[in-house]
Amino acid sequence: MSENNYRFGDVYGPVNAGDGQQYVAGGDQYIVHGDQFIAGGDQTVDRSDHRQLLFDVSALQELLADLRLTSGERQSAEGDIAGLRDALDRDEPDREQAGRHLREFAAGLHQAGAIASAGTSLMDAAGRIAHWLGPLGLGAMALLGA
Repeated sequence: MSENNYRFGDVYGPVNAGDGQQYVAGGDQYIVHGDQFIAGGDQTVDRSDHRQLLFDVSALQELLADLRLTSGERQSAEGDIAGLRDALDRDEPDREQAGRHLREFAAGLHQAGAIASAGTSLMDAAGRIAHWLGPLGLGAMALLGA
């Protein structure tokens, strides 16, 4: 099979811009939709099953029991967790709604001064959700001190 070489700016060599495997040398690779498999490594990212995040939402719910919150703060946090769960527990998740509820949840804990006492379980669960949300999760992580 003959191989064609092309030049795009400072990129040289074979370029695959269609279906099949894509090789990227020396730089960042952003995948907007689909699976990413890292050859020679041990990390596979499969973002197709967003419902795995519901375990993290449950962890956030359990975390509330150990936090010192007023009844109003607790009620607000529980409402945000319920909204987050609702946004994720559907065939097509509502990322904007999920991001808003995660940000409001984080803002409430921040305002209540409860982030430090929440420990790493808060950062682990919220971090995985925020990572899945991408830019929509950045506000929550900033409020949590990440």
